[in-house]
Amino acid sequence: MMERIPAHVIGNGQDTIRALIAAFNNSPLVGKKYEKPLCKIQINGEVKRNLKKQGRLFGDIPTDGDWVYLRQNANISTGGTGRDVTDNVDQAVKQVAVAAAKAVGMEITGVDVIFDEVHKKAYVLELNDCPGIDIHHYPVMGQGRDVAGEIVDYLFSSRPGCG
Repeated sequence: MMERIPAHVIGNGQDTIRALIAAFNNSPLVGKKYEKPLCKIQINGEVKRNLKKQGRLFGDIPTDGDWVYLRQNANISTGGTGRDVTDNVDQAVKQVAVAAAKAVGMEITGVDVIFDEVHKKAYVLELNDCPGIDIHHYPVMGQGRDVAGEIVDYLFSSRPGCG
């Protein structure tokens, strides 16, 4: 289970927001969409608007540990990242995801869920029949998971004569 986090940088007390974005974009895990597990943060109008809402400029130097959100959406394709929460996620999220996949007969699917922590309710946003699993292998925070290996194991163990 992966919590997606909007594009952001974390201050170190020395570098500007612009330099922190450049450092993120130069990571070996960051590249073009489908080329690497993470995508570059594009400096565009939305990023500028989000900084302005926070009263920040590209030349500002955030304090050490200060999170600066650059976008509101958490899409990996726009520089969002992921945190593995498999071991800590509320059971309601897992139950809703499994039920949604079963309801449409999809054995292997990515399930996007929003979880309302106040009311402890999970809501399915969408099911993906070709889910992007690389973020699970290389989360920015938390433990990487061998999702590809799990899928292969499942496919071979669930087919007669393959296990």
